Amino acid sequence: MYKLCVILVATAVCAVLIAPAYADDDDKNSSGRRQWSGQAQLASRIVLPGDPLHPSRCAGPAAILGGAGLTTLLGQFLGQQSHCLNPDGSFDQGQFIFTAADGRTIRGRYYGKVVPAVAPPPNEPPSSGVILGSVCVQGGTAFSHIVNDCAAQRYSAALGVLNLTTGDGTVFLDYALGVGR
Repeated sequence: MYKLCVILVATAVCAVLIAPAYADDDDKNSSGRRQWSGQAQLASRIVLPGDPLHPSRCAGPAAILGGAGLTTLLGQFLGQQSHCLNPDGSFDQGQFIFTAADGRTIRGRYYGKVVPAVAPPPNEPPSSGVILGSVCVQGGTAFSHIVNDCAAQRYSAALGVLNLTTGDGTVFLDYALGVGR
């Protein structure tokens, strides 16, 4: 069962990011929110403690992800992500950074869980999963001041789908990014 949970979570960050437009944003430096939307293809790999790629923040197995995509605020970008895996199918301590072709970045954090998309036949593992998670943008260099939604505990719903057989997934972005002066 633990192996199945690890596979379920391997690409858990491949998500649809959905955020409300925060009309009551209380950040003093805030001048508004800009819609950040697009998509990316990501592949994942599970790493154990002792592996040179294993994130030191994770005590047990972790997933590392990489891929590329296209968004409204970054244009073409490369994505790098990692998160800690839990035996119950959840993931936490996720971190991502998306880097545009010109070097500008957007980075943040995430957590959540993966559930089977369709009930599999008896005694067979699921082949596709739905991601139920939360995400926040922490900062980056895409703008002179990106509001740190993570520090304000301003997480948004994260939903998505992934192929549990290959570990590949697609990210669809729709996030109200806080940009200050």
